[in-house]
Amino acid sequence: MDIGFFEHIISQIAQGLGKLVFLHILGDPLVLKNLSSYLKIIKQYNLRAHIVNSGKFLHTQDFHTLLFAPVREIAFSLSAFVDNPRGFRDSYLQEILEFCSFSRKVKSEVFIHLRLQDYLLDASAPLLKEIAEFFGVADSRALRENLRLDYKTFFTITKHYEWNAKSPVQSNQFRLGKKPYCYGLIKQFGILSNGVVVPCCIDCFGEIALGDAHIQELRAILDSPKARSIKSYFKEGKALLPQCQKCGYVKVLR
Repeated sequence: MDIGFFEHIISQIAQGLGKLVFLHILGDPLVLKNLSSYLKIIKQYNLRAHIVNSGKFLHTQDFHTLLFAPVREIAFSLSAFVDNPRGFRDSYLQEILEFCSFSRKVKSEVFIHLRLQDYLLDASAPLLKEIAEFFGVADSRALRENLRLDYKTFFTITKHYEWNAKSPVQSNQFRLGKKPYCYGLIKQFGILSNGVVVPCCIDCFGEIALGDAHIQELRAILDSPKARSIKSYFKEGKALLPQCQKCGYVKVLR
């Protein structure tokens, strides 16, 4: 996303549309050589940033930038490495652990999450053993659950789900209580690099396009009849659109 357009978006978000900017819809923000320029814009508008990345493009020179304002949280998704280790440097995990060590050294207040999808736990024994040894965890089997590793540093297991399954999720069982069906457009919305606005971060290909931030104001897009209908259905514990009806993330929320 062009940095000028990025600031155009951030300036609107800062006008009461949000407080946290998550840099992670389909892509690794650390691939940007000028990531610090984007973070400066977020800081300029008094917002906070969450960064989700694979760790593949992490370098020592990035450590300081990623461990101070406006960054509030950084998550390393280890799943891509477990799925295809040949696509990563041999020093991949060691560099992430060095990042954690540097965070401790500089007394950073940024939350760090080492994330792994649940279905990859069995295939991750060597990786989990190395993480356990680094943080002084006596038994790596403790990493089969979410675990605090250090000050503001956590091992987090995420549940696997499908975005566009072949058939609708049986959602009636999720309508008990007062929880929304989903938090899309209630607590979050997404903006793709091409300016398309979507209800959530999962819609990375813009299947549910609500508008184009290049030609429309964000507030107008979020207040459009389509956006309001989707949000209203979610609040009532229902999903309006087929993509949402087939999204398995609803199970993660329960």
